This record gives sequence, C-alpha cells and structure tokens, in this order.
Amino acid sequence: MGWCSRRASPRRSPGSAAAPPRRAVRTALAILAAALAAACARPPAERPYVLRLAVVGRFSPLDPLGSEGHAMLAHDLVYQGALAPGADGTPRPGVARVVERRGPRSCRLRVEPTAAFSDGAPVTPEDLARSARAAGLAAEAAADGSVTVSSEGRAVEAALLFTAVFRPGPRGAMGTGPYRMVEQSADRMVLERVRPAPRRIARVEVIGFPSERDALARLLRGDVNAMIGLDQRSMDLLEDVPGLRPIRAPGPHAWTVILNERRLGGAQRRRLQAALPVAELVAAVCGAEAAGAPAGAERPARAIPPGAPLRILVIGDGVGERRGALALRRALGRRGGEIVPFDAGAGVEEQIAGADLVLTRQVVWPPIAVAQVWAAGSPFAAAGYRDAELEAAIARGDADAAVRRLREDGPAVRLCRTTRAGAVDARIRGAAFGWGALDLLPDWEVAP
Repeated sequence: MGWCSRRASPRRSPGSAAAPPRRAVRTALAILAAALAAACARPPAERPYVLRLAVVGRFSPLDPLGSEGHAMLAHDLVYQGALAPGADGTPRPGVARVVERRGPRSCRLRVEPTAAFSDGAPVTPEDLARSARAAGLAAEAAADGSVTVSSEGRAVEAALLFTAVFRPGPRGAMGTGPYRMVEQSADRMVLERVRPAPRRIARVEVIGFPSERDALARLLRGDVNAMIGLDQRSMDLLEDVPGLRPIRAPGPHAWTVILNERRLGGAQRRRLQAALPVAELVAAVCGAEAAGAPAGAERPARAIPPGAPLRILVIGDGVGERRGALALRRALGRRGGEIVPFDAGAGVEEQIAGADLVLTRQVVWPPIAVAQVWAAGSPFAAAGYRDAELEAAIARGDADAAVRRLREDGPAVRLCRTTRAGAVDARIRGAAFGWGALDLLPDWEVAP
C-alpha cells in the first residue's frame, strides 16, 4: 500500500524540487575531474640522482690522515680541513676559523657553529684538537671553547689546510663533509649525501677500470655517466658526443722528477738535474699539456754523468706515469735502472728514501702548500734535501720566498702543470673541478 501510494504521487516537472540531486552529482563529478587533472599535472617526485664516475686503476683505503691515489676523490667529499684554501690560495675558514695568530707556527681557533659530523653530532673543540694532534700538530682545547694549535718547523695554517677533522666511529672515521662512505673495495667506492638537497647529486659511485679504453667504452655505452682522468685524444673524441659535457681545469699539481739528495749527494744531484732532457720528458709525460712546461724545457741536453744505474720510483699507475717512467729511464741511458711502482700499502717515506729518482705529481698551488711539501717531517723530506734559506722561509711563514728558493736550487725538476680533464652527464649544470678535484661536486646542479 505504501509502495503503491508513493508510485501514485503526482509527477513533478523538471524544474521542480526533484532536480537538485542530479545537479549535486554533476557538481561532484566536476570536482573529481578537477582533482584528477591537478594530480596528473603535478610533477612526479624527484628521483635521487646517482653519479657513476669512471676512473682508471684501483683504490687504496680512505684515510682521514692522508688518502692516496683515487681515494682522494672521496677524501674531500667525506672530510673537510680545519682550514680551507681561498680562491687566491690563502687559508680561509673551514671546519674552524682562526681567531688569533701567534706567529707563523701557532694560532688559536674556534669551531664553526654549524660544523657537524655525518651522524649529526656537532664538532667539539676536543674533536678539533684530537684531529690536529693526529696530523702531527700540538693542540690543546681551552675552557672557553677555543683550541690552540702549534707546529714545529712549518707554518701552522698551511698544516691546517691538510688537517682533516674526524671522529672515530663504528664503521670507520666519520667526517664533516657533505657525503659519507657507505661501501669501499679495491675497485669501487660508494658515497651517499648526508643531508638530501633538491637537484643535487644524492649518491656517488666511483668505479675503477683496468684501462682508459675500458672506462671510456663504458662511458660511451652509458654504463657510467662521468669520467675523470682523460687524455687529450679522449677529450677530443667526446667533444661531440650527445649527453656528455667535457670539462677541464688546471690542477694543483705538476708532473715532477725528484732527485734524492740523500742517495746521490748534492753535487751529483745538481749535475743530473742539469743533464735531464726536460723537453723529451715533457713530451712523453705531458702530451698536450706541454704548453705548461717551464722555460727550462728548451735548454740543450747535456751528457748524463757516469755512475751506477738509478732506481726510479713511480707514484701513480696512470698512462702518464707509465709513459713518463719509460721516458725517464730511456733518457738516463746506461744509468737507467729499475722502475719501481709505488706500493700504497707500504710507507711513503721509506719508498722515497729508497729511490734515486721519483716521478710524481707534486703540489704546486697554493704556494703555502708548496712550502708545506718540503717542510721537515713531510714525506718528501725523505729525499734528503736541506737548505737553510728554505727552512728559514718556512719557519717565518713566507711561502713566496720558500717557492723562490725551491726554484733556484730545489731537488725537483718541474715538467708541466697537470690539467684535470673529464666528462659528465650533460644534465649537470655548473660542473667544475676544484682544488681537490671533486670538492665542488656538492654544488653541481642536476637539471630536471
């Protein structure tokens, strides 16, 4: 009856009160459609960008007290110095800043308020003092939060450029850099960004290959998206490759032959130094970088003085090192002796002390670091070179005078300044090499 009575109710016109439910449905559908359109228009979540960087060779362990070889690529991303070099090469604030200078060998520092380790813990004055002591400096934290650091025989601010601030952790030494090491083997290093940042590189994978040919083939196939340590021919090849951007920058090192005065004596060292065919060595070692060779490269060759075969230590295992070692032995004629590759697992000083000549890439910038290289207690001091003028310049913190003296009578033959050359994914904006090769990488921007 009730059902029949509802059926019998009078029919309403389209404009009557029965229409609102249909309008409500249409309105709801419109709102839903707008919401779906907005969702479709919203950009997808940004995927973390992974930089896969190819290099040639194997890796020694990362060490806050002095990483060697390709491990240095990770060193400046994981660790930061107590001080950092400015654009002109002079020390600037790093993890700490100088608040009082007490002569060239002593200063007082304060930790920067924002400095923190990769686990988020703030850097304390004692962390700074411990790191300085581990680097061979005298350091003491005071009750007011400052740290007094002093050095014997070298400028303290130069030493602080090379003093990585670290704290021991369960998985190794923690640093204050923007990345942390999460995996390392003899041919692979993986770093992850400590604090994610939009359009920045979230993860860095450094992969070692046995040869430049292998690494370059992987780059061209797209298995890796960056490479560092390319020679000029490879750079020319990559100029027009889509998706890659070649980058070059002067490096802080120069190809150098060091003569061991401890083994040769001062007189023989100078005769050998004057007789080395620099132009020939420049052509073999530097290749296209020969434009940066010193004026001495054009001097006429002299006869190599007679004597026993000379042992040649080669620090590094790249193409330039191999070519240079063979060219150096050939240039020495009958005195060309055994070529000994550097052993990353052995003591640096002992290996230098046991060789007559050392082929290496030695730091030539900033000047304050050049003086540091030859200061008492440094690895290259094992070559036995002692000079009163040099030591006096280092002691008073006069880096320019120290560099001048090394050019006048130092035991090193500079061949040419190195050029850092590589290629990166073309989507990366602002890619450039810095003092520590990849120290500018945290600011590289990845285009969407």
